[in-house]
Amino acid sequence: MAADVSQLDRLAKVGVGLIKVQLELANTDPRNAVHDIWALGYCFGIFDAIVQRAKLDQYTEGAALLTIGFGLLLSDIDEGASRFGYAMDRQTHPVFVAGNKRAGGEVFDWFANTDRVPMALRTHFSPTM
Repeated sequence: MAADVSQLDRLAKVGVGLIKVQLELANTDPRNAVHDIWALGYCFGIFDAIVQRAKLDQYTEGAALLTIGFGLLLSDIDEGASRFGYAMDRQTHPVFVAGNKRAGGEVFDWFANTDRVPMALRTHFSPTM
């Protein structure tokens, strides 16, 4: 699928919504959350699952969606680009990978059954809730 910027923006907003609702429930600010390596991997995994589902090219449209997504999540496109770059450098970190895989599994479960809303990020920051 060849996507234009407005399509990437709409897709990124789906990921941002999935992330922000969990952070709000856990009373955690996105700017603080993305400094936690597991949470960064989880956020990356949310956006990456959307890239895969939309059948976007991971190196062009996918990278753009992730940059837009982190920018929207942090309400700052420059900080979003910085966090995306930082995340790319953590691709092999085991804690990052664990968060990434958890998010991907949850999002694909949600695609199959919308009653199964992703919630591991909320649990990560607020395990007793």
